[in-house]
Amino acid sequence: MADEKEKKDEQEGGRKSKLLPIFLGMILVVGGAVGVVAMTAPQKPKEEKKEVDLDSFPPKVWPEKLSWTFNPGTRRNVAKIGISFEYKAEDDIKTQGVIVEALPKARSRIQILLLGKSVDELTGGDNALQLKLEMRDILNETFFPNSEEAHAKVSDVYFDEYLIK
Repeated sequence: MADEKEKKDEQEGGRKSKLLPIFLGMILVVGGAVGVVAMTAPQKPKEEKKEVDLDSFPPKVWPEKLSWTFNPGTRRNVAKIGISFEYKAEDDIKTQGVIVEALPKARSRIQILLLGKSVDELTGGDNALQLKLEMRDILNETFFPNSEEAHAKVSDVYFDEYLIK
């Protein structure tokens, strides 16, 4: 009886050992075919983000003037600075909503910038130009924090008032 069992196991083991290379061969062939199809199949077109050239849009002047009265550096001096700014936008209505929403934050950030300046830093042509550029950067960062998705920018800042006593 034990002999019969051993013969039966040998026959089944022999059959299993013959089927294993066949299964491995089939897996390799099918896997290779899938790989070839995957490599040669046309790729899906990637969505390209359209680059918007904001300089091609006409500038628009924000209707509200922004102004600050403050004591620069020392308590003896008084300064009054007023600005207006231009912006360029792909979608003007959406941009106006963004600006209106962020305007209080922009005022506050520029107030902090101005309070950190001394009288010497506020006087002189080069210093005024530097301040103008800093204000433009603050407005851009506040209104359009993600510049790659913004589709709008503050293009220029103009001084309406620049008085330091």
